[in-house]
Amino acid sequence: MVHGENHKSKNTDLFYHNESFRVDQGYGSVGISPYYRDVVLAGDSGLCIIDLENPYEPPFKVQVNSQWKVVNVEWCPHKCRDGYVASTVLIPT
Repeated sequence: MVHGENHKSKNTDLFYHNESFRVDQGYGSVGISPYYRDVVLAGDSGLCIIDLENPYEPPFKVQVNSQWKVVNVEWCPHKCRDGYVASTVLIPT
């Protein structure tokens, strides 16, 4: 789902479509790819990447097995690194 450096979406207006989706797990942060094709959700269970050109296909999930709470996720805004996603966690004291 995460596309390479030279990816160009077939439909460049995906960002402006009015859609709604139900997500069953608790996610608290969201990021969008520089081509507006993919969305990443972050939560305590990990990351969930949704392909907006095929939103009803099963999302790509990255499980996180940690006691730390995911508090933020950002997609790299640079199109030359459009496959990079970073998240931050809150370390319990």
